[in-house]
Amino acid sequence: MEVSVIFDCEYDGDASGTVWIVDSEKNRDWFRRHYNELQSGSAYFSRDESETIAYQLYQVLELIADHQPEWKSIVVSGLETADLIGADYLRDFEIEAVESGFVLR
Repeated sequence: MEVSVIFDCEYDGDASGTVWIVDSEKNRDWFRRHYNELQSGSAYFSRDESETIAYQLYQVLELIADHQPEWKSIVVSGLETADLIGADYLRDFEIEAVESGFVLR
Protein backbone atom coordinates (compact mmCIF):
# COMPACT_ATOMS: atom_id res chain seq x y z
CA MET A 1 0.00 0.00 0.00
CA GLU A 2 1.23 3.46 -0.91
CA VAL A 3 0.51 6.36 1.43
CA SER A 4 0.88 10.03 0.48
CA VAL A 5 1.94 12.67 3.01
CA ILE A 6 1.44 16.24 1.85
CA PHE A 7 3.17 19.07 3.72
CA ASP A 8 2.15 21.76 1.22
CA CYS A 9 -0.34 24.11 2.95
CA GLU A 10 -1.83 25.13 -0.39
CA TYR A 11 -1.96 21.78 -2.16
CA ASP A 12 -3.87 21.72 -5.43
CA GLY A 13 -2.57 18.60 -7.14
CA ASP A 14 -3.86 15.09 -7.61
CA ALA A 15 -3.69 12.33 -5.07
CA SER A 16 -5.45 9.04 -4.51
CA GLY A 17 -5.27 6.14 -2.15
CA THR A 18 -4.50 6.97 1.46
CA VAL A 19 -3.56 10.62 1.94
CA TRP A 20 -2.35 12.45 5.05
CA ILE A 21 -2.45 16.17 4.34
CA VAL A 22 -1.36 19.11 6.50
CA ASP A 23 -4.34 20.96 7.92
CA SER A 24 -5.04 24.34 6.33
CA GLU A 25 -8.13 26.06 4.98
CA LYS A 26 -7.15 25.38 1.37
CA ASN A 27 -6.28 21.74 2.12
CA ARG A 28 -9.58 21.16 3.92
CA ASP A 29 -11.32 22.36 0.76
CA TRP A 30 -9.11 20.04 -1.36
CA PHE A 31 -9.91 17.13 0.95
CA ARG A 32 -13.66 17.71 0.66
CA ARG A 33 -13.45 17.87 -3.16
CA HIS A 34 -11.41 14.64 -3.39
CA TYR A 35 -12.93 12.71 -0.50
CA ASN A 36 -14.64 10.11 -2.71
CA GLU A 37 -11.33 9.34 -4.47
CA LEU A 38 -9.42 8.71 -1.22
CA GLN A 39 -9.18 5.47 0.72
CA SER A 40 -10.51 5.28 4.24
CA GLY A 41 -7.84 6.22 6.72
CA SER A 42 -7.02 9.46 4.90
CA ALA A 43 -6.71 12.34 7.34
CA TYR A 44 -5.44 15.80 8.17
CA PHE A 45 -2.48 16.37 10.43
CA SER A 46 -1.41 19.52 12.26
CA ARG A 47 2.02 21.08 12.10
CA ASP A 48 3.82 22.05 15.27
CA GLU A 49 6.00 25.01 14.36
CA SER A 50 8.02 24.51 17.56
CA GLU A 51 9.38 21.21 16.17
CA THR A 52 11.74 20.61 13.26
CA ILE A 53 10.21 19.59 9.94
CA ALA A 54 11.97 16.22 10.20
CA TYR A 55 10.46 15.56 13.63
CA GLN A 56 7.01 16.62 12.40
CA LEU A 57 7.36 14.06 9.60
CA TYR A 58 8.43 11.44 12.12
CA GLN A 59 5.27 12.12 14.14
CA VAL A 60 3.11 11.65 11.03
CA LEU A 61 4.98 8.41 10.25
CA GLU A 62 4.10 7.13 13.72
CA LEU A 63 0.42 7.86 13.02
CA ILE A 64 0.66 6.04 9.69
CA ALA A 65 2.28 3.04 11.41
CA ASP A 66 -0.66 2.96 13.84
CA HIS A 67 -3.40 3.40 11.23
CA GLN A 68 -1.92 1.84 8.06
CA PRO A 69 0.58 -0.76 9.31
CA GLU A 70 0.49 -2.48 5.90
CA TRP A 71 2.14 0.48 4.09
CA LYS A 72 4.90 -0.34 1.60
CA SER A 73 5.97 3.16 0.57
CA ILE A 74 5.25 6.70 1.70
CA VAL A 75 5.39 9.49 -0.87
CA VAL A 76 6.17 12.81 0.84
CA SER A 77 5.51 16.05 -1.03
CA GLY A 78 6.11 19.60 0.11
CA LEU A 79 9.45 18.70 1.72
CA GLU A 80 12.95 18.04 0.40
CA THR A 81 15.50 15.47 1.50
CA ALA A 82 17.61 18.37 2.84
CA ASP A 83 14.87 18.88 5.45
CA LEU A 84 15.88 15.51 6.94
CA ILE A 85 19.54 16.29 7.66
CA GLY A 86 20.39 15.17 11.18
CA ALA A 87 17.16 13.22 11.63
CA ASP A 88 18.59 10.05 13.16
CA TYR A 89 15.09 8.74 13.88
CA LEU A 90 14.55 8.36 10.10
CA ARG A 91 17.74 6.32 9.55
CA ASP A 92 15.82 3.04 9.20
CA PHE A 93 14.10 4.27 6.04
CA GLU A 94 15.37 4.08 2.49
CA ILE A 95 14.90 7.60 1.10
CA GLU A 96 14.60 8.25 -2.63
CA ALA A 97 14.38 11.81 -3.96
CA VAL A 98 11.64 12.40 -6.55
CA GLU A 99 10.40 15.53 -8.32
CA SER A 100 7.64 16.27 -5.81
CA GLY A 101 9.71 15.47 -2.69
CA PHE A 102 10.82 11.97 -1.74
CA VAL A 103 9.70 8.40 -1.14
CA LEU A 104 10.28 6.48 2.09
CA ARG A 105 10.49 2.69 2.11
